[in-house]
Amino acid sequence: YVSVEDKPGATPVKKIIKVNSPLNFGSTAVYLQANGYSPLVTVRNATGAIVFQGAVPLLPQDGNLTSIGAIKVPDTSPQIGFVASFFPTVEQAKGKPARSSYPEALDPRLFIATYVGNLQVDNGIPQSVYKLNTEKMVQVGLKSLKVGETYKFKDGSLTFEGYVPWVNLNIVRDPGKLVALLGGILAILGLLLSLFTRHRRIWLREKGSKLEIAGLAKNAAPGLEAEIKEIVKELS
Repeated sequence: YVSVEDKPGATPVKKIIKVNSPLNFGSTAVYLQANGYSPLVTVRNATGAIVFQGAVPLLPQDGNLTSIGAIKVPDTSPQIGFVASFFPTVEQAKGKPARSSYPEALDPRLFIATYVGNLQVDNGIPQSVYKLNTEKMVQVGLKSLKVGETYKFKDGSLTFEGYVPWVNLNIVRDPGKLVALLGGILAILGLLLSLFTRHRRIWLREKGSKLEIAGLAKNAAPGLEAEIKEIVKELS
């Protein structure tokens, strides 16, 4: 659901963007390419001070928006990291891993594996925001959290505050689309014209005082004999 203004200061109009149903205004189209959820978390250190707060980007893994990613908190000692899995509608059978059974957030749950140590974010080597480098870290706990719950460990705590939806939009403007369409139509018409036009090959050869004429009809089109007679008549 979005609000659209045709021009600055105009009254906003509510619109819906769906997959395969873009939002169109003027010559611009806005396509919905992907969507998912970002958990809202608050991380505190051992003294209770907030060291991280906000939405965490996670990558959807299936059609039910099971999402995975990482939470990195470098501004504390020791540094803290979490491997996070978000399930909009959690379902977990006994002895089997958890999964999401529906893409809407009917029973959201955040699963986290907590690590402390060195995140290695200051060594100059780029890292993915979705992965946690645990080579120099120690796992200290696993926890499943509902919205509003807090997981406490020796070096701090994490509170699952909620979630926000996110979307990936592709904005396209093709001012030359009509020109390209007309060019394609003209090219097809030219091809059809060449296919339905009668093609003839005519050979003329002088042999002494005589002139020999021969012809070939491509595509076996009829009427070649009459045309050869017409040419002979004109040349005579």
